[in-house]
Amino acid sequence: MTGDGERRAGAAHRRHGAGELVIEDREELLFLLGEAAELEHAVCCGYLFAGFSLRSGPEDGLAGEQLAAVTRWRRAVNLVALQEMVHLAMANNLLAAVGGAPHLGRAPFPQRLGYAPEITLALTPFDEATLQRFLYVERPEGLDISDVAGKVRRTRSVSPPPAEPPVVAEPQEFDSLGGLYRGLERGLAQLVDRYGETAVFVGSRRTQSSASLFAFPAQVPELVPVTGLASARQTIDVIVQEGEGARGDWSTAHFGRFLAMLDELRTLRERDPSFAPARPVAENPHVRRPADRLRSPQWPPAGARHGLPVSLVDDPAAVRVSDLFDACYAVLLRMLERFFNHGEETTAELRLVADAAVEVMWSVIRPLGELLTRLPAGPSSPGRTAGPGFRLDGWTPVTAHKRAAWVVLGERLDELAEVAGRLGDVSPPVLPAVAGTLHTLAARFAVAERTRRP
Repeated sequence: MTGDGERRAGAAHRRHGAGELVIEDREELLFLLGEAAELEHAVCCGYLFAGFSLRSGPEDGLAGEQLAAVTRWRRAVNLVALQEMVHLAMANNLLAAVGGAPHLGRAPFPQRLGYAPEITLALTPFDEATLQRFLYVERPEGLDISDVAGKVRRTRSVSPPPAEPPVVAEPQEFDSLGGLYRGLERGLAQLVDRYGETAVFVGSRRTQSSASLFAFPAQVPELVPVTGLASARQTIDVIVQEGEGARGDWSTAHFGRFLAMLDELRTLRERDPSFAPARPVAENPHVRRPADRLRSPQWPPAGARHGLPVSLVDDPAAVRVSDLFDACYAVLLRMLERFFNHGEETTAELRLVADAAVEVMWSVIRPLGELLTRLPAGPSSPGRTAGPGFRLDGWTPVTAHKRAAWVVLGERLDELAEVAGRLGDVSPPVLPAVAGTLHTLAARFAVAERTRRP
């Protein structure tokens, strides 16, 4: 083995020994960018779940400084979740720039990442343990936070170094999102040095999201298309600095925001040990149906997955709302898939898809998620309320053919509007507004599709 083969074999050993990401080819780059997109997606769901779980006012037993604190935390968590949605778009911009397809899938909740042992991904209500887990996700690379966030159970599932250079992409160990992105940045620079910028950044700018297509508030970073190494570095800098801070200043970054929340929560609990900012939401909620019982009578196994708790939701009303939530979540992902993998759409039509995705997120997903945290989970989880499971069981991308894709999206939105309208009397009464939003969006797709029909 000589030349390039020796270099790649040495890199393969370094990646397992030194713990620094090594990217020797486009295959590994695409794989790790997909891992980044999956993590952004999963982390965003976790933040949304924690925000949905927060109590909202006197009817939830909150008043005074406790109510003021929870109100601030909700705004802060919602903002962080929105920024993570933009980070997901940025990760997909990076993928598109180097020739990859959009990556919107992820593994089921909960999960422990053997190749990222500091990170646990789960759906849990807002409390100390949840904030501690968020701190490990967003912590600045190399920073020991065990004094404030406790020890982390470290696991390792990365394979031993191969005897020969790897032919397929493989996981590499990292401890934080920042560490993953800085490794991707180094890998991009090395590939550009080896092959040249135009050979690495082969993707179309038109397949990427930009500020001209997504209307976000001022606190959200601007989406910049990735066209070369400079814009790739700019995108990575935004993601890392927004999460862990820049050059040690993390007071306004995600890490600093969560640390401030944890400090304030501990102070309030010292004054009132009974203070609970969140509803008693079931952790990692799953819905069981007759088909699940036929396949696996003991599901979920011992109430756990990867050693993490899994809760069963079986109250009839909660099950119906949960199914509607997951179906709307799936149509949101279909919209995003269509946006990032579009074909014949005009700029105006792309803006319609982007606007519809944002409206589903805030006018459908959010009220349904908050509603679930108020509904009883059912006899299998006594004393607990339900919560959104963010299931991906039935999600499949739509066709690349524009007319067929728009027909499918509009049809599905109409179907879900009808489901929301049939669910009946559930308190608080958010379902009529959800149904109205879905019907309106379906009509927009129908009008646009008819207008463009040849």
